[in-house]
Amino acid sequence: MTDGRKHSHAVERLRETRRKLRNAITHEQGTLRPDSLRLQAMKRARLRMKDRLRDLTARGTFRPGGLAA
Repeated sequence: MTDGRKHSHAVERLRETRRKLRNAITHEQGTLRPDSLRLQAMKRARLRMKDRLRDLTARGTFRPGGLAA
């Protein structure tokens, strides 16, 4: 019984360490995605921003001051 307990505790600590490591890594590089996927996501985000900007300017609601009034 105590063996099982020790084991689960050790496993728990291992999991915690792994989680901390993973969090540290994600914090370090933004995401755990491979570069190609990350680049694709960035391209999509940029396109989305351009589209929004175009829509706002077309509607005349965009003010370069930073706030879309």
